[in-house]
Amino acid sequence: NFGLGASEIDALVAYLWAQPPQAPTGEGALPTGDSARGQKLFRESRCISCHTVDGRGNGSAPELAGIGSKVDRHWLFAFLGDPHSFQPTTAMPRYAFSRQDLLDLTQYLTDELVDPSLPPPGPAYRPLLSLVEEGEKLYVGYGCGGCHRIAGQRSGAKTGPDLAGIGAKPVELLDFGAREDLPRTLPAWLAAKVAQPRSFREGLKMPAFGFSPVEIQALVTALLSVTPEPIPEEYQVEAVRADYAPAGRFGELVRQYRCLSCHQVREVGGDISTAPLTAEGSKVRRSWLESYLLLPTTIRPILTDRMIPLWLPPEEAAFLADYMENVFLDDGIPGEIFPEGVPPERAERGRRLFFERYGCQACHQVGGTGGYYGPPLDESP
Repeated sequence: NFGLGASEIDALVAYLWAQPPQAPTGEGALPTGDSARGQKLFRESRCISCHTVDGRGNGSAPELAGIGSKVDRHWLFAFLGDPHSFQPTTAMPRYAFSRQDLLDLTQYLTDELVDPSLPPPGPAYRPLLSLVEEGEKLYVGYGCGGCHRIAGQRSGAKTGPDLAGIGAKPVELLDFGAREDLPRTLPAWLAAKVAQPRSFREGLKMPAFGFSPVEIQALVTALLSVTPEPIPEEYQVEAVRADYAPAGRFGELVRQYRCLSCHQVREVGGDISTAPLTAEGSKVRRSWLESYLLLPTTIRPILTDRMIPLWLPPEEAAFLADYMENVFLDDGIPGEIFPEGVPPERAERGRRLFFERYGCQACHQVGGTGGYYGPPLDESP
């Protein structure tokens, strides 16, 4: 919360409104979509695997409640069709949606996910040039460019002091300003700066982030560790240098569908999924993988984060399955465990271990009976 006044808000709105579009969004009226089908598509695509709606969902992507009152319909249609042209580094995949899918999804989001407290759109807004110029000064002065980017705009003025060595700063060099209530210690000063940054004097620009007490403690601990003293060798951890970058057509598909936003390959990628793909070709059967890519089913019901349907064309699912079958292999896993067939006595011993000794059915299903915590093992890959 930057504590902006009404005039500052008007100026910043004017400046942002005057910026050209990020990418072409098209002109003319969009055909009306099927909102009910769009809602079904929204649920089937498991959008809340990343987004939240009224606080329900993963939370790693923006909240979508009120999105219909926030964004322009043409922009939303274009963004859903190709989010990478608007935000090249976004973690969101470019789904293989058809034009009708995009129309229906746009219709649902703009019809149903609205904020009833907001007024309806008014006449076209054309800000005064003087207001735009004032907004630009505020944009630079508040350091908005530190997080946001506008083409042709400099990153912004320096808004905060250098924190190098802050953990060893002498107390007598700290400016307590109006905070006569604080103990004269570095941890107390840092905690107040993080929790109530503008309480020291008028005119300070650092926003209030609303950190919890636990988060404040963590930040203060981190800042206290920033000292000029070298870290003892026994406390140093060598960083893992992960440089995997998929190439060729496989790389193009991985980037389009943002597979590494959730999965990891050779320690590169996100951590939403608990299933790394490094040895996927040795782990699952190719036919299963292809069918799973076309229609991801629930494998581990106990987990809330599940594979999202990407609506891949069949030829792309086949290509990905072929690639992983031949490339994502673990040489330590034998291709055949029983090349001459499974000995009956070992199969029987395995059955007793599974059903009697270890109670595997408490979590897994076999033959339609058992628990529902782990994957069913009837057709285990």
